[in-house]
Parts: sequence; C-alpha cells; structure tokens
Amino acid sequence: MPEPVRFRGHHLLCMLSYQSQGYTPAFVARFDEAVEALNRGASLVLESGPDMLCETVLGEPDCHCHNASVRQRDALALHAVGQALGQTLAPGTSLSLTAEQVWQLRQGFADGSLRAACEGCQWARLCTRIARQQFPGVRLFPAAPASKK
Repeated sequence: MPEPVRFRGHHLLCMLSYQSQGYTPAFVARFDEAVEALNRGASLVLESGPDMLCETVLGEPDCHCHNASVRQRDALALHAVGQALGQTLAPGTSLSLTAEQVWQLRQGFADGSLRAACEGCQWARLCTRIARQQFPGVRLFPAAPASKK
C-alpha cells in the first residue's frame, strides 16, 4: 500500500479538478505524485496547515500557506466535504476515497455546494471551467465512474 497522502483541507477540493497545473514545476510534480498515489489506493491524512504540496512553495516570496485566509479555506472545505461524505473531517482524519466518492464530490463541486472555500482563490475560474466541462483531463480517478456516464 502506498504511503498516505497528506493534504490540508482545501486541497481536497483542488484534487477534484487537478489537471497538472500549479504554482511551480515542483508543486505540479508533487501534486502529480500525490494523485498517482491516491489512484493506486493510498489513503489521505488531513493536515492542520502546510502539507506535502505546500512544502514545494514555502520558500517562495509570495507564499500564502500560513495565511489566515488559507486556514479559513481549509476549515470551509473540511466542513463541506465532510457533509458531502456524511462524516466529520478534522486534522488527523484518515480517508480512503473511492472513485464513486470522488465522483460524488465532483458533483457537489460542479453544482457549487462545495465551493465556499474557493472564494477568492486565484484558481477558482480555471476550476469552474473544468467543472462546467465535466472534468476533462483530470488526474484523480476517472471524471465519472463508468456506471454514471
């Protein structure tokens, strides 16, 4: 079994529309590694602050990983994703997501019910476009399970 993927709360939303785009080449490479591990069955462990993706940009002059707005984004995402999955999510929680659950989360992302945490995010327009186009080219699991297409 692959090592657990360590994500902060709002990266649960980012992974739904992730298409190998990001802040830096190192960030993209790390996100690709994380998604590949999830696709191989790795679990997710929720972090309370900077996670494995953030590690790649912590030295950047405009790094926002410690900002209060990002911590608020994490809290909103944990609440929304937890409600969608029917469980309480908090730092330290371990999740093993199925393709069906990811598809369910993508539906909530597309209809906006999971998007409160995306307010003010510089990637929100890109993610909205990806969701409107039904998640073409996403890296995490298929865009929809075969039974839902």
